[in-house]
Amino acid sequence: MYKKTSHILVLVFVVCFLIGLLVTSVYGIPICGNGIKEDAEECDNGVNNSDSKPNSCRSGCTLANCRDWVIDDGEECDDGPQNSDKIPGACRRNCRQAYCGDGVLDLTNDEECDDKNNNSYDGCYKCKKCYKPKDDLVIHQGMEKDIKLCPGTYQLEDKGQKGIIIVQSKNVRLNCEGVIFVGLERKLTQTVQKPDQILKVR
Repeated sequence: MYKKTSHILVLVFVVCFLIGLLVTSVYGIPICGNGIKEDAEECDNGVNNSDSKPNSCRSGCTLANCRDWVIDDGEECDDGPQNSDKIPGACRRNCRQAYCGDGVLDLTNDEECDDKNNNSYDGCYKCKKCYKPKDDLVIHQGMEKDIKLCPGTYQLEDKGQKGIIIVQSKNVRLNCEGVIFVGLERKLTQTVQKPDQILKVR
């Protein structure tokens, strides 16, 4: 009984396949799944079309793509329409895992902030609430009362008369834990003067 049923299914598939070829050749109507890439189809691998295998031509004769529920080459995740650029921790719409710099505060990634910019001096640096030291960094009114400098070793040169860190606000506590400053030697430029500039000849 089982063999008879399987033979019937194979026969039905073959008949459908032949009918598809006939309809395509006679009427010019593209049929997805006949193994022939036609008209608006992006691909067609016939019985090898798959909605579950990575990098396969999909059952709708479209190429594998982000948000098709399958993790293809170059994708880190793929939750289909549930991919989101707003929900914390969700697979992003570009099929990347939630990451620092995506503009979403992901507490699971130990982010303290995520302002989606490359400004190192706005109080959020590499998704941590801190200010990266630089020459003439001004701590002014309007900032938090507890200012944390980003930990690390910094080679800085005071290029002006103001100093490296300038505090212009009262009651500010500056947290410099883990911060090491290495002073750079100021390079003096020598000016070569011509003899007639040193001694005027009349």
